[in-house]
Amino acid sequence: MVLVEISNVTKEFTNGNKITHALNGINISVEARDFTALMGPSGSGKSTLLSIMGALHPPSSGKVDIDNIDVYSLNNERRADLRSIYIGFVFQQFQLVPYLTALENVMLPLAISGLSHRQQLDKAKTVLDKVGLQAKYNRLPNQLSGGEQQRVGIARAIVNKPPLILADEPTGSLDSATSREIMDIFKSLNEEGLTVIIVTHDRSNLHHVKKVVCIKDGKICSTEDYRCN
Repeated sequence: MVLVEISNVTKEFTNGNKITHALNGINISVEARDFTALMGPSGSGKSTLLSIMGALHPPSSGKVDIDNIDVYSLNNERRADLRSIYIGFVFQQFQLVPYLTALENVMLPLAISGLSHRQQLDKAKTVLDKVGLQAKYNRLPNQLSGGEQQRVGIARAIVNKPPLILADEPTGSLDSATSREIMDIFKSLNEEGLTVIIVTHDRSNLHHVKKVVCIKDGKICSTEDYRCN
């Protein structure tokens, strides 16, 4: 079953009289339970594509379907609802709230869930346990290593049990050993049934994925080969 369908997507940015074509006719199908990497040189358009996939920024033209829902036909409120149901985001710079504990950061997406405080606590603890942080519920971000902060970010992304995880350079600020640990978590989540799409520049991460989409100059140059020549 196709979970994400990108059809002839373009994206243009205008600065004065200058038009930058960030994406040019992108077509991608991502099956449910896929683990896909978007790879390409800096400025190739891969992060722009991820944000369009994530219902964050509309394309200039083309169509984005998630679970057969035309994402950009929805108004802003319904699109936000779709994101909360379908998508968990993981970022390179973690984007944790510095004055909240690991547990409180993970609970943030549950604030509008209608669950009791006890239920929210239990769900947050369960996902922190899953990523190996059962002993660090009450640590602030500045009391955690970079890898631990990214684990909190992953826990926050999965706490609502979305079917799709989008990760933008999730290992970009981590050392190689910690990067492998983070990629192992993504692989485990994928094996449990989540669809994972990551933007990465690190070829060592490709050992964990099932499919590589290579992008160069806003166009797909390969869906089988890791190289962009």
